[in-house]
Amino acid sequence: MKNKNKRKPKLTRKKKKETNKKAMRESIKNMSKMGENQQEMQNIMKTQLEDIQNIMKAQEKCLDRFYDEYDFMKKYKKDAREDVKNYMMLRNCMYHSMKSCESNETKQMLRIFMKQIDYILETKGVKILKAKKMDEYDPEIHTPASIESRVDTRHKEKHNKIARVYGCGYQFEGDSKPLQKVPVDVYIYQGIQEYLN
Repeated sequence: MKNKNKRKPKLTRKKKKETNKKAMRESIKNMSKMGENQQEMQNIMKTQLEDIQNIMKAQEKCLDRFYDEYDFMKKYKKDAREDVKNYMMLRNCMYHSMKSCESNETKQMLRIFMKQIDYILETKGVKILKAKKMDEYDPEIHTPASIESRVDTRHKEKHNKIARVYGCGYQFEGDSKPLQKVPVDVYIYQGIQEYLN
């Protein structure tokens, strides 16, 4: 009769050592492969991180340049507005001098200078707002010249029309509000009964 329980042959010490060494070698190989894979992954991640840092630096430089140019443009626009205000004041002085002047030669010279200032203002993007007598009064571009700018009239058709013009107004092209409104006097209709009182 044969023995049903066959025993596995016992490993000898030598064979156990060899098996253990083989297993150790394989685990070391696997660990070194894992180490290599980890090293590769770390290298890839390091490269990607460097790329991201370079992109962020480039974006920072772009933003810095944008803000520098923005500040420069803001300062330039502010300076341009100050220049325009000086030209406006000079033109207004010439306008009033021309109105009060009696000499035709002086008036002619002032007209020439005013045309030059008009050209300068136009090149700086400023539109000169003008008004004339009997134009409709528009509070967006006209302003009463003084507290006594109201001119009473008995004629209904003159109501809310310009009676006198005292200068010009100025507005940057593209702006919704003028820098300076046109100073005027305005006709206000008073019924016949109010005139009699």
